[in-house]
Amino acid sequence: MKFKANTFLKAMEGSWTSQKTTYYLKTNQICYNQFNYIFKRSKFLRNDSNINRLNCLAYILEFYTNDQKQQDYYHFSQTSQDDLGFIAKHHNKNLDSYRYSIHKNNCLKIEYKMANIEYIEYIYAINQTFTTNVSLLKKSNKYMAISFASNIKITALDKQ
Repeated sequence: MKFKANTFLKAMEGSWTSQKTTYYLKTNQICYNQFNYIFKRSKFLRNDSNINRLNCLAYILEFYTNDQKQQDYYHFSQTSQDDLGFIAKHHNKNLDSYRYSIHKNNCLKIEYKMANIEYIEYIYAINQTFTTNVSLLKKSNKYMAISFASNIKITALDKQ
């Protein structure tokens, strides 16, 4: 049985703490980040003519690092197939477009391609309170970086 995108997104709602490690292949540099975030369904849609609002789920992603809050808005638009769609990310005044698909059971695959840059992220939902991410960054068909993250759902951050 296919795992549906709506079900996956609903399971992702809540407060999370994340630890991320990024390895840059060319420089052998390793970066560690730890942050908290809240993924919640938006009660409104931003006024943007580029978004098809008829078949669209709107989510807000709030990042918290060093007591600073950053908000990004995501609009998930489904195609006629429930396991395939597009994401419009609003960050500051920029709009980025991604493609998502349900890659395997409990795995959301996100892809971004622009010119010679390609970004692929796999989000694995291990259970309702634990996810892990693997991200790959390619430039001109050469891998530049790989990133691993683990995310644990917590209740102490709920500011909804």
